[in-house]
Amino acid sequence: MSAEERSKQRVLAARRRNAALVRVDSARRWIIGGAVALTCALAALVQSLAPGHSVAAASAATAPSSGGSTSPASGTSGNSGNTGASSGYIAPSTQPVAPVISGGS
Repeated sequence: MSAEERSKQRVLAARRRNAALVRVDSARRWIIGGAVALTCALAALVQSLAPGHSVAAASAATAPSSGGSTSPASGTSGNSGNTGASSGYIAPSTQPVAPVISGGS
């Protein structure tokens, strides 16, 4: 192989390398842009689901109580001492929700 052929091969290798780096840079930019767009979409979704409320407060308010639920009909049928009218309203629990600590024993 002559010196001229080696020089041409080096130039071709450098051009291939530069073209590959341009493709990698373009792919990296698209991935970063997609991640930003996905993050914005998720933030908008969360905001539309619970406007003005934090996620922790919303999950605590919708968590079912461990005592079970009673319907107005079943709640008043066994109470012979209940002389007032039943409105069917069940007051929310006032017990604080304890934080979950993972790994504790």
